Amino acid sequence: MWHYSDGTNPHGPIDEAALREMLLRGTVNRNTLIWREGMSEWKSYGSIFVESQPQASSRGNGGNDRAYALNRVKGPAIFMIVNAALTIVSSLVQLLINLGLFSIGALGDLGKNDQAQMLLQGAGGVVGAVVAVIFAIVVLVGALKMKGLTSYGFAMTAAIMGILCTNVCCCPVGLGAGIWALVVLNDPKVKAAF
Repeated sequence: MWHYSDGTNPHGPIDEAALREMLLRGTVNRNTLIWREGMSEWKSYGSIFVESQPQASSRGNGGNDRAYALNRVKGPAIFMIVNAALTIVSSLVQLLINLGLFSIGALGDLGKNDQAQMLLQGAGGVVGAVVAVIFAIVVLVGALKMKGLTSYGFAMTAAIMGILCTNVCCCPVGLGAGIWALVVLNDPKVKAAF
């Protein structure tokens, strides 16, 4: 159990989770003195909980970790949303084209070899387009969750799936968006904000 000082009076005991919540609310800051049984003296919050220090930076976050994290994830999340939308549109077009090939193969007046080839191409293209749409939907949902800082695991999954995008039209976009998202999501302050 922890105790903290407001500069004049000690307060507590409180558990570590409550102390961290007070940091997020601004009740305590990295310079607030804290103590618990077993410590020889009071120490600053920032010297004990190094990973949780909300520090003002040149980016102008003013010490607000949530605002900092929202600002950091905004770019890659929008990039991933655009990539997912492009993938969905192009995959649906591919789906229609491959359904046409499948229909021509099934109904067309072609030789046996040509008919079998059209059926296989059409069926393979349909399966590929459906898989691409499913991937894109997962990336879209994950990017939206990343943008709102609501699910770290889903955001990481979306970033990785964005990198693995196999759609020829959007692959470079997915690669760039996914790598950018992974870099941002591995920022300790961003990770802590989820």
